[in-house]
Amino acid sequence: MVPDMTIDFPVVEVREGKARFFIPDPKVFGEAGRLPPSRAPVFYNPRMSLNRDLAVLFLKAYQIKAGRALKVCEPMAGCGVRGLRFALEVDGLERIVLNDLSPRAYELAKLNVKHNGLEGLISVENEDAHKLLCRYSSPRQRLDYVDLDPFGSPSPFLDSALRAVRSGGVLALTATDTAPLSGLHVKACMRKYLGKPLRVSYWREIAVRLLIGAALLSALRHDLAVNPLFSYGVDHYVRAYVEISRGAKEADKHLDYMGFILHCRNCLRREVKRGLTPFLPDRCGSCGSRLDYAGPLWLGRLVDKGFCEEMLRQVEGSTLENVKSTTKLIVRLIDEADAPLTYYVSDEVCERLKVPIPPINDIVSELNFRGYLSTRTHFHDRGFKTEASSETVLEVIKEIVEEKKV
Repeated sequence: MVPDMTIDFPVVEVREGKARFFIPDPKVFGEAGRLPPSRAPVFYNPRMSLNRDLAVLFLKAYQIKAGRALKVCEPMAGCGVRGLRFALEVDGLERIVLNDLSPRAYELAKLNVKHNGLEGLISVENEDAHKLLCRYSSPRQRLDYVDLDPFGSPSPFLDSALRAVRSGGVLALTATDTAPLSGLHVKACMRKYLGKPLRVSYWREIAVRLLIGAALLSALRHDLAVNPLFSYGVDHYVRAYVEISRGAKEADKHLDYMGFILHCRNCLRREVKRGLTPFLPDRCGSCGSRLDYAGPLWLGRLVDKGFCEEMLRQVEGSTLENVKSTTKLIVRLIDEADAPLTYYVSDEVCERLKVPIPPINDIVSELNFRGYLSTRTHFHDRGFKTEASSETVLEVIKEIVEEKKV
């Protein structure tokens, strides 16, 4: 089906949320009816519907927080589905700018905007993302919300995006290059995110903190600060929504939120060192083994609990694709909002102890019973955060296994 002569490839109509739109035909460009984003003439990834559900909820909550009509921009929009859903599902938007450098994506996004009758609210551009964002960098032209969701790392676009967001506005970032962020390609991560990753079981949290840290380091050069309102890591990507504050004094305060996480691979001890230039010990204080480290990265909170609660309220009456998954994720983020940095994975601990794996809820309950703040984490189904030491964690799990004869 070719609904418009400007589209030179076969498309089909699909639905997501309240939007009906055209995408490259998966039967032509995919395998077994699936559409690999990298092979399609225009980018569309159905696996990211949860990402877009959360973006809709975030923008709804942010519009309430801001209390004004919002100007929104997606510099790399692909087929335009995210912008369509914003327009159809979020009240109080003044203008949405969709852009893509690909002429094919530009034409398809224009068609989808017209198909949904949104020409009055959405404009579509065909420019380099940097050039587009620079157009909004002057004080009276800045945007309320910019969503950077590239295929890979958002780092090359951070400077131009930060300059385009007004004070009190939000920059949303997605990073899908999890190989560098997880520690598989250390130098690539250091180039892109200005911080060293760590190949450990809690790499997803480190990845989110590296992403926020890179955004802050870029922001500081412009006398800006970033404050995470909502951040998470699932599936094949990590995501962060950061509120922008302008002013050198505010930027200076946020220097204290940067630092390093030290890790002992022998006893699983973790240690935090704040600042961009702290002394980093090379030996573990518990067992004397050599320490590894990640950073510099963001050491502050990953979410604003009150903001998450407002997002949760917005779920009711919404037309989300993944209501259960979305609700579960937000609830878990609220639970772990005040939890300590890093998390343990029960599989790893039990493998080290050479014991069976007890139920994760038993571990969390026992740690809380002993007076250590503990909670499950969204980063891993069998992961938990706790203020207990690594020695205590190992001791508690061993005792649970022995007592219950798991």
